[in-house]
This record gives sequence, C-alpha cells and structure tokens, in this order.
Amino acid sequence: MNKILSIITVNKDAAEDLLLTINSLAPILTWDKIEFIIVDGLSSDKSISVINDNKGYISKFISEPDSGIYDAMNKGISMSSGDWLWFLNSGDQSRINLRDLKNIFLDINKNVNFIYSDFFINNNTIIKQTLSHFALMRGMINHQSIFYKRNLFGRYDLSYKSTADFAHLLSNFKLIKAKKISPPLSEYNLFGISSSFKKKDRVGIWFFRMLAFRKANINFFFKISGFIFCFITCFVKIFSPTFGSNIIKLRKDLEGL
Repeated sequence: MNKILSIITVNKDAAEDLLLTINSLAPILTWDKIEFIIVDGLSSDKSISVINDNKGYISKFISEPDSGIYDAMNKGISMSSGDWLWFLNSGDQSRINLRDLKNIFLDINKNVNFIYSDFFINNNTIIKQTLSHFALMRGMINHQSIFYKRNLFGRYDLSYKSTADFAHLLSNFKLIKAKKISPPLSEYNLFGISSSFKKKDRVGIWFFRMLAFRKANINFFFKISGFIFCFITCFVKIFSPTFGSNIIKLRKDLEGL
C-alpha cells in the first residue's frame, strides 16, 4: 500500500527523548498511510531497548554508525517510500491529531510541495514563522514543522555540517510551492545543537548559512543581502555567541538563567 507520509526520526544515545517522540506519535501511527522510520547511530544507552519495546509502531529501523545528523537523515530518506517526508528527531514531539493530519492531505492542492506551520517550544509557547526572503536571512524555518514533498529531495549536502537543512531549503527556494497550515505540527526540543550556547556552534551555523547563500541559485538581491547579513552575524557571534538569537533567549528563559 502506498504511503502518504514517512516520518523519519534520528537518534543517538537519547533513549528518554526517543521514547518521548514515539509516545507523541503513537496516536497518528494507527493510520496505515504512515510509515515510521528510526535511524539510530549505534547508541550505547537504552535506545535499542526502547525501539524493541515499541516495534508495533515502527515500520523500519537501523542502528549503525553515521557521520552526523544529516548523514542519518539521508539514510532515512533512502529507507522511506512516502509521498511526503517529516523529520521529527529524538526529543521533538508531534502535536497534530489524526483527524487534522488526514484533513491536511485531503485538502492540499496537488501543486503544493511544502507544508509548514508554527511550532511549540517546551513551555507551550507558540513560535510564529513565515517562509519569506526576510525570514530566511534571519534563520531556518523549523524543519520539525515541515512536510516536504518527496520531489523536493535528493539528499542533504553533508558539507554544510550543522546547516544542511538550511542549505537544502535555500537551494530549492525557487521550486517551493508552500502552504502554511494551522495548528502547529510539532513541539521543538530547545536543547539540540541548533540552540547550543557554544561559540564554535553559533559561529559555525552562520558561517555555513553564509556559504549556502553564496552557492544558492536565487534572486541576486536576496543572495547578496543574505550573504552580507550572515557574514556580519558570523563576525558578531565570534564576540557574542548568543546575541540576537530568539531560540537561545527562549532557552535561557526556560532554564531561568
């Protein structure tokens, strides 16, 4: 039977987070049009036990070494067969019910290849997002709240390290026919690498975003403006890694720092 949606979850040594993600997906995994794929990076904790205990929900899984999160996501893409792809990694949670999920695909225009929504963070705050030139200069549309049509995908470019999803979105920007939906699809885990406080991580993210703008086949003004903005931000992050970061601010507020 053809699948409408492939949900891909990447995990490494995060058994508790993995269980959280599986439990959040359980109400929609009863639909036979969904496949659920877990790509584990040869975890040494109890992740495999969590997978074995929840095999009834899982369509496919592998556990083997990888070269990082985007390498693992590429493996998930290769294993998948759905018309649409949803990347919901360990610690992230589904916030969509089955009725609303079915309605999304029932009502979607056949020309749409990119469905996205706002998203929740850990304290139930809703973060608004819009796919636009200006929004992409400031950062990535939260990929946990995106359904990608398969025809937008080959593979993530691993040379972009921590920003391969951003580079992919930018390189496909001209091809995207987007639709924003309500309510939010997911709850984002604020404690991943993209919200790390470390200077190396913050500078690296903006450096690779700058490279993505330089290489992308997009509107010239958008390309130059994005490159310059990322270059300046990268320089600022060397001296103040958390300056101007909304997600970092939210994480600090949550931790009471």
